[in-house]
Amino acid sequence: MLTADPYPDDRTTMEAATSGDDLAARRARVLDAVAGTGRHHVLQPIVDVREGRAVGVEALARFATAPFAPDLWFAEAEAVGLRLPLEVAAARTALASLPDVAGYVSINLSPDPIARGALDDLLAGVDRSRVVVEVTEHHVVDDYDTLLAALAPHRAAGLRLAIDDAGAGYASFRHILKLAPDFIKVDMSLVRDINLDPVRQALTASLLTFARTAGAQLIAEGVETQAELDLLARLGVTLVQGYLLGRPCAAPAETGYAGPSRHVIIDGSAGLGVVLAEAVRDGHDLEHLVRPLLDAVLGITGLETSYLTVLHDTGDLEHRFVRNAGVIELPEGFALPWGDSLCSLMREKDLVWTNDAPTDLAERPIAAQFGLATYVSAPLTGGDGRVLGTLCAGSREQLYISDAAVAQLQLIAHVIGTEMRNASPAVPPHA
Repeated sequence: MLTADPYPDDRTTMEAATSGDDLAARRARVLDAVAGTGRHHVLQPIVDVREGRAVGVEALARFATAPFAPDLWFAEAEAVGLRLPLEVAAARTALASLPDVAGYVSINLSPDPIARGALDDLLAGVDRSRVVVEVTEHHVVDDYDTLLAALAPHRAAGLRLAIDDAGAGYASFRHILKLAPDFIKVDMSLVRDINLDPVRQALTASLLTFARTAGAQLIAEGVETQAELDLLARLGVTLVQGYLLGRPCAAPAETGYAGPSRHVIIDGSAGLGVVLAEAVRDGHDLEHLVRPLLDAVLGITGLETSYLTVLHDTGDLEHRFVRNAGVIELPEGFALPWGDSLCSLMREKDLVWTNDAPTDLAERPIAAQFGLATYVSAPLTGGDGRVLGTLCAGSREQLYISDAAVAQLQLIAHVIGTEMRNASPAVPPHA
């Protein structure tokens, strides 16, 4: 797995790069970088995965001499009192790429140069609607009023603001609350292997809700695998950045970027609305309605099997339609007593989903038989509240099911339940 942007050699430590140098020599080296010697920038696309299109780019400084890694160069600049000039010089270089970029250019600045009015000169004559300023959390802000006052005229002219490293520390949340950004960037420490970690999934889902409540868009950084992208899309994160989409380069493409896997439904109700409309239009019977919706359930949840059950007057629960897309191979057409089913236990415990099936569903041996870790069960009810059946899905992987996904599953269940009521007596309800 790729973990870092490569540099001309290993991450040479600053101590090794500067040992024996006096302060004047170190300052001279940084001043050369400020002037542009050995310094350039690259652009990494920020992609809307709904369209496979870059909506903007983040400009990243690069250095041709030791210590090579940008964070070490900026640390060296700070050590010799030149971080602000180096940040501003890097931002100026990045803004020069605007004529060649579709969408916006995102530049990185710490709060101090912004508060000191650096934007007034940097953005003179620049279309501010095409610029995003990313504010990092690495420096404490003592006076937000001054920072807000420095930003105000530029934001009024269209400049947008992003808060970087959300989820990596407390300072980013202070920035969000105080600065009301347009974008919140999820730190790559949360994104890495998010498909394997339900805690990271829950945190990212919470950040997404937080961002929407704050009127901001969430951007996930550091996306390197298809599984990470699929999971983020299922949560509703549609703006992503990372090596899977594109490495930093001189001129990123505008279109043609990787998207989620075929069955993944993104952008919540909009994507699901299309699927539901097509299923209802083409579903001349229950099977033709349900089959595509079982695919939709897999796309929403990321689970490996989905199925529809029908509860008969005899008390038997029939597994009528099944969609297997993973290790679990659930047979179609078998029946078991309602009281022995996972669905009845979920209903007794008032659960729609669990990612601790070995504990929550321990009373039913079928959970252990299939090795379930995550399980969802949405009841299909008649107009009088009777249970007609269930819409279910499960997986051996431990996954987080967001509130948005639960709402989408319940909407699918409502559509199917309505059709089942209309289809009676072909689908007899349970009394």
